[in-house]
Amino acid sequence: MNAATLDALARFPDQLAAHYAAIPTGYSAWTPASWEGVPSEPLSAIEQLCHVRDIEIDGYHMRIQRTLTENNPALAALDTDALAGVRHYRTSNAAEVLAAFRAARAKTIAMISALPGEQFDRRDEILARLSEGTRRIAVLALYGLNADEIQYVLDLKPPAFRQRLSALRRTLGGLPEPLRREALALAYSQPRRAGETRLDFGLIRRALLHHLRGGAGVGTHDPDGHLLAIRAP
Repeated sequence: MNAATLDALARFPDQLAAHYAAIPTGYSAWTPASWEGVPSEPLSAIEQLCHVRDIEIDGYHMRIQRTLTENNPALAALDTDALAGVRHYRTSNAAEVLAAFRAARAKTIAMISALPGEQFDRRDEILARLSEGTRRIAVLALYGLNADEIQYVLDLKPPAFRQRLSALRRTLGGLPEPLRREALALAYSQPRRAGETRLDFGLIRRALLHHLRGGAGVGTHDPDGHLLAIRAP
């Protein structure tokens, strides 16, 4: 594992604690009247802490372990809304949550730091069922590229693109029902309710394309997902 990546992972608990400490007293459970324009989950500060903790333990730990010990495991997504209710995110103790996350992150680093390079080539079940060429199309589509852009990036002629797209559709159609539902959820990931902007996978890029449509310009986003679009005069 790259040393810079491990160092960034190790430093994040302190960074998270510092950012949380900057929140004024009494505002840890504050939420806005509208979530429009907010690219992350609709969670207050204390709820975000709990979310990060649970993603580390129930998400990363479970996925790393299963990917290492199973052949092409089907890795289900976590239901943040359900966890927020069952685990009482809103009334959780921040110090306890941060301590739990710090311990969990240390375990994550221990799990991956000694892995040989070939272990990082292991894939979950949906992508593992695809050929290399078809898998590239699937990954680019998940990151928000449209058909024309995918053909340009991969230097594909329209007939070759259509052939790989047909292979992708056949593979998805042959998946067991739980995996088929998961694949469709990834392909059509959208805001969960009116007024909420959840920019998973390629939705950040799609949102930028929408803002820049009809004119020249450049778009990017910060590490938290906030959009920055600059239009040419």
